[in-house]
Amino acid sequence: MRAPALETLDVESIEIGSNRRGTQPSKIDAIAQSMDKIGLKTPISVRYYAERPNFAKPGPTDDALVLIAGHHRLLAAKQLGWEKIECFVHYEGDEIDAGLWEIDENLCRSELTEAEEARCLAKRKELWGAREKREAEIQVGKVFPPESGYKKPPPAKKGFAAETAEVTGQSKRSINSKVERGEAIAPDVLDAITGGRWDKGVVLDILKKLTHAEQRQALFRVKNGASPSFEDAYSFIKGFTPKPVPKPAAPLNDIETRDKWLQAGMAWWNRGSKEWREEFLSRIDAPVMDAAE
Repeated sequence: MRAPALETLDVESIEIGSNRRGTQPSKIDAIAQSMDKIGLKTPISVRYYAERPNFAKPGPTDDALVLIAGHHRLLAAKQLGWEKIECFVHYEGDEIDAGLWEIDENLCRSELTEAEEARCLAKRKELWGAREKREAEIQVGKVFPPESGYKKPPPAKKGFAAETAEVTGQSKRSINSKVERGEAIAPDVLDAITGGRWDKGVVLDILKKLTHAEQRQALFRVKNGASPSFEDAYSFIKGFTPKPVPKPAAPLNDIETRDKWLQAGMAWWNRGSKEWREEFLSRIDAPVMDAAE
């Protein structure tokens, strides 16, 4: 497969497909400020289509340059009035390859929330599986090269978690856990909590234990105040009795305080030996009884 080429393109020539997710204005502003000071540190990625894909908007030409990754950076460049921008242009590869390029670039940047990362990793696993199936079909009927040996299996390939660990620098255990979140949580629920105060790993781990219908119920309860937390919503949906919240002890009055200290003094006295008690009584009438003596 041909490596992407680094090129400088007209900002207005790059199209944003209709399948793109929304952007965050605050993030665009922050990136624009950085780009204005130090320039573009990481080029955006685009793909050249000789035939305009159906997810691209109608245009004046049959071909198209469609954004793969760098939506916020492209909008920041437009905000700054830039006419040109550096791009990695991908000329070959199908939708599977383009999707993997986009996800891998996003995963390698530190801007994703827990929900966004779960969604990306689940999608990457789906695309990775499609790519493996495609390559396996290509190999059908082919003869292994002589150096692989007669009747020997082809060289072992990395599994999804191992390959993704190399791309992201995360552990395989962490990747598998986040993929599980992305696969188990309903897309609309994941969208609803993305970027908000519930976009946390602990919340995602609670939601992934529920069915999609139960996840929507839990989200509804928390949003409307019926449950103070997703832990409480989970307990309610599963029929668990929530642990009672202990009430703070009321402050003691003077009589209760005196009785408490008397009980402590009696317990202290009863633990003492006969000699210790006699020594204590010999000092109790002294003019000054001080712990510093």
